[in-house]
Amino acid sequence: MHRFASTAKPLAGCASVRGMKQHLHSLAASAAHLGHVAWATTLTTLLCASLVLGGCKKAAPGGDTATLLSASVAKQLAPDTLAIVDALTDKTEVFGFFDLGQPLPALATSMGFDKALVDDVLALLESRAGLQLRTVQVVGMAKLSAKSPVFFFPGAAGKTGKSELGFTQKHNNADVQVIGEAFTTNIGTMLVVGEEAAIKGYLDERAAGGHSLSKHKPAWVKQALTLASESSAMITVDGDMMRREAKADGEQDAAGEAARRIIEQTASLTLAVAATGFRWELAAKPGAAAAIAGDITSMLALGQTGMQAEIAKLAEQGGEAAFGASLLRTYGTHFFESIEQSVAGDNVSLRLPFRAPPEFTLGAAPALAQHVAAPGEWMVTQLNLGAPALATMLKYTDVIGKPMDLAGVAKDIQAFMVAQLGVDFTQAQAATIAVAGEVPTFSIINAAGTTVDPGSLAVGQRKSFGDMIVAAVPWGAVIHGAKHADVMAPALAAGVPATSLTSHALLAPKADDPTIMLAAADLTLAPAELRAQMGDKVPVKAVYARMSMKGIDVEVHATPGKAPAIKALIGLGLGAAQDQARKLYEGRNSLPLDQALGGVVAHHQVQLLVKYLTPKDLGDDRLGFSIPMPSNTGAMRTQIGVAVVGILAAVAIPAFMQYMQRAKDTKALQPQIAAP
Repeated sequence: MHRFASTAKPLAGCASVRGMKQHLHSLAASAAHLGHVAWATTLTTLLCASLVLGGCKKAAPGGDTATLLSASVAKQLAPDTLAIVDALTDKTEVFGFFDLGQPLPALATSMGFDKALVDDVLALLESRAGLQLRTVQVVGMAKLSAKSPVFFFPGAAGKTGKSELGFTQKHNNADVQVIGEAFTTNIGTMLVVGEEAAIKGYLDERAAGGHSLSKHKPAWVKQALTLASESSAMITVDGDMMRREAKADGEQDAAGEAARRIIEQTASLTLAVAATGFRWELAAKPGAAAAIAGDITSMLALGQTGMQAEIAKLAEQGGEAAFGASLLRTYGTHFFESIEQSVAGDNVSLRLPFRAPPEFTLGAAPALAQHVAAPGEWMVTQLNLGAPALATMLKYTDVIGKPMDLAGVAKDIQAFMVAQLGVDFTQAQAATIAVAGEVPTFSIINAAGTTVDPGSLAVGQRKSFGDMIVAAVPWGAVIHGAKHADVMAPALAAGVPATSLTSHALLAPKADDPTIMLAAADLTLAPAELRAQMGDKVPVKAVYARMSMKGIDVEVHATPGKAPAIKALIGLGLGAAQDQARKLYEGRNSLPLDQALGGVVAHHQVQLLVKYLTPKDLGDDRLGFSIPMPSNTGAMRTQIGVAVVGILAAVAIPAFMQYMQRAKDTKALQPQIAAP
């Protein structure tokens, strides 16, 4: 419940002067940061996928609410949306929806979950917890008076009093299910969830027999639902609540005064989110729209002024701060320029349009270990970043408003990398981690044919960062611990070393199926201690793996004559797991609910493990495994790509830069390398 409530609070926060400033001033400046743009891109693709996968909307007939809407608007609303609004009382101050795009089971299977697993879990929740989730497609939220939000799940109402998750009590002749800190009740076929005060307050208001919200404030409901019909998510705030919250707000600066004037003249404020962008709709009091539009323009101007002051401050600091100023200038300016404002009658609209990001694709990567400079390597993993990494990353940040000219951003990033590290990583096509003995080496592989930027290290030169060293090589750069400098020097001087790890056909580039990751391990070259621990228990010579958008292929090379023994050992392990999971599954109705759910999940997951991990005999002491990727739509693949790029932009790259500057010991690198 706390998680639900915390989600609603920032959306409703624009009800106060401080909240209005955050949405139209502070939020605008901070969202201009590259990391926030990447996050917004990920949100856009998730919403886009929701629209693509959901198909056409078709609303069920409503009560009082249906009479407010045209047939075309009602048809575009998600099923059961009108039922949620009909259940709202005249004390409602905030309400909203999130459209899943399709019923929950279909959404889960489209995201790659096994259909049989989804069906079994839903059936167990229906029979043991009284939760009917099969038809849920839209989730509603409402805030009543000063209470915390309540959430509506149409079609999810179950057998109150039959659930094993809690106990039942009565309130105003209604059954209330208590599950920890959450309280639930049924309104017809709709499940309503909230904290105790919110649920009991909602039932009290219904028992009092007041007007429905649609009869009490029809104009507000009509405007909000019209926006909801065009969106995947919507939340709307009543003007009376905004004014009450504003009285307790002590903001006295220019932006605060402008926000206060806007709130005083606003009947309601609605935020809608669709695959095409954000839209804020302010319903003004009669004749006040022009004044509100003027105050919004003033607030945006103040936001731009504040951003320019921050840019100047960062630029004066130089180094990383100056680099941040460059990004803020480019993305922040574009953010403000992309906001569209319009006035129609008594309505003031603000739009922040999105463009659909390109579908995620992978460039052809070099063969595994082609550029690894570690003597005596026995394990190598290579990640394909795209071709090249910077261009791939930047195109996913250019989704707001009109297309941006990012040549200047690319140049600034390139100059910053060279100044900080001495090597240009912006053309990186792949990254490789090689292990020789217990010495890890990190390599950056630039795209073929790229030139070295003036001012960067010449081939053969090195630059120290604490206990780490960056060495420039013809194909990119190698990073290793300073204490291994003597070990690495001969390998770097010799260029690319010869290695048996590059010769396997599974590791060769495939033009029709670009790789995400390649890996190889020759255990005959592993440290003596590791080989001693394995002994005869693991009769494996080498392992090769390839991961692409189509799936994962693994090949295991056994010691001579031991492939049948390995296959039998794997079969015994899978068989034992299958037997244990089957017992849990067959006895699920007699187990506590949490154990029963675990048994259902284990049963289906083990079936997949047996299907994909039972090895195929490839001959010549070789065993093979193939695990296909779930078949998803292009939108889902784009989500994966944008998520990867967003993580790189917001987490991985800054963390790596920080580590390079603060590294104290080579061992500190090992857990980071091992992390997935």
